[in-house]
Amino acid sequence: MTFLGELIGGVFWGWIGDRFGRRKSFIGTVALSTLFGFLSAAAPSFYWLVAFRLLLGIALGTFLLLSSFPFSTLVVSIILGVLKTVNIIHFFFL
Repeated sequence: MTFLGELIGGVFWGWIGDRFGRRKSFIGTVALSTLFGFLSAAAPSFYWLVAFRLLLGIALGTFLLLSSFPFSTLVVSIILGVLKTVNIIHFFFL
């Protein structure tokens, strides 16, 4: 369910990022993923867990793309490609 939510969230958060800026959408992604992560841990039944994991996936939909944003503003361009590659590989092995 989380991956289905990421598919939905990628389109949704992409539009939010274009509309309101990457920084605001990144903060919203982190806040909602934290909220739905805690709600998933405290889910009273399996059905609530599935619903919260879907919402968590929607919140994480663009986290892979926007998580490289802080790197691109703080790191020298030579190291930037390496850090983005490590960031993307990290999400494949979660």
